[in-house]
Amino acid sequence: MNRPARILVLIVLFGTSLQARVQKDVAQLGALEVPPVEADNNSSRPEDTNATVPFSLDYMSQQLLEQQAMIHQLQTEMTAKDQEIENEMQQLQAEIAAKDQTIQALQQQTQALEQRPYIERCESGVVGIPAYALSSGSGTRYRDLTATFRARFRKTPVVTIGLKTLDSSSYTRLDASVRYVYASHMTVRISTWSSSGLHSASVYWMACA
Repeated sequence: MNRPARILVLIVLFGTSLQARVQKDVAQLGALEVPPVEADNNSSRPEDTNATVPFSLDYMSQQLLEQQAMIHQLQTEMTAKDQEIENEMQQLQAEIAAKDQTIQALQQQTQALEQRPYIERCESGVVGIPAYALSSGSGTRYRDLTATFRARFRKTPVVTIGLKTLDSSSYTRLDASVRYVYASHMTVRISTWSSSGLHSASVYWMACA
C-alpha cells in the first residue's frame, strides 16, 4: 500500500472513532435528569438599589439616643462652667468694689489731712517793757514790743501770749495783746490806763505754723 492510501485509511479510522465517542457522550448526557429551569419573574424588574439597608431602625434609634445623651451632658457641663465663671466674675466684681471703697476712703482721708492745718514748727520767747517805762503819767499808755523769729515761717503763724511778770503800784491795770503777726516777726502791746503805774511787765509768747 502506497503512502497516500495509508493516510486516507488513517483519516477514515480516526473519523469513525471520533464519531463513536461523540455518540457515546451524547447517550450519557441523555441518561441524566436535568431539573426544569423556572422562569425568573424578577429578571425583567429594574435593579432596586435601596433593597439592602445597612442599619436597622433600632440601631439608628439607639445611636440617636446616645447622641442626644451626649449633647445633654455637654450642655450640662457648659451650664455648670458658665455658672462657675459667673460666680468668679461676681466675686471679682465684689473685690473690685471693696477695693474701690477702700481707695475712696483713703482719698477722703488724704484730702482731709491736706485741708487740715498742721504745725510744722513752733518758736517761743519773752518780751517785756523797760523798767519804769509806764510807771508815771495818767490815761492810756502802752509800749509795742517786737519779737523776730529765728527762721521765717512758711505762712503767718498763730501766736499765743501769757503773763510772765508784773510789778505795779496800787490799782493795777494791765492789758497785753498781739498787735501784728507776720511770717518773720510779731508785735505785742502792753498797756495800762488811768492813774495806774507799771514798774515792769513781761509776757511769754509762742508762735506756731
